[in-house]
Amino acid sequence: MREPKDVVEGAYRAFSCGDWESARAAVDPKVTWSLRRERPEVDPYADRVGPTGLMSFWASIFRLYRVRPQEFIPRGDRVVLPLDLYGRGGRIPTTTHVHEVWSVLVTDGRISSVDEFSSLDEALEA
Repeated sequence: MREPKDVVEGAYRAFSCGDWESARAAVDPKVTWSLRRERPEVDPYADRVGPTGLMSFWASIFRLYRVRPQEFIPRGDRVVLPLDLYGRGGRIPTTTHVHEVWSVLVTDGRISSVDEFSSLDEALEA
């Protein structure tokens, strides 16, 4: 079985290259995604649509949407990713940059949950 860090890095590489089939294969269909509620684009139903729905939603807002992890920090079955999100265009006229941290749980070789945090310390303490 692959290490959690390898699973998450592989999923990110697939996503960033537009290899949607490989990216989806790395994610459990019943994945949970806990969003930071202070994000302006989050609606009360966001957790129900899963990551594919969220990616589609963000892509509808931004012509250009990039996720850039700074590092992949292994923490047992979790991988903590401090990352930068960039978006531009669509309904947003300027480039938007958000820094956040994801804590990704890998179960049975697939991403099973993602929790978003505002800071690295917050994610590492959770």
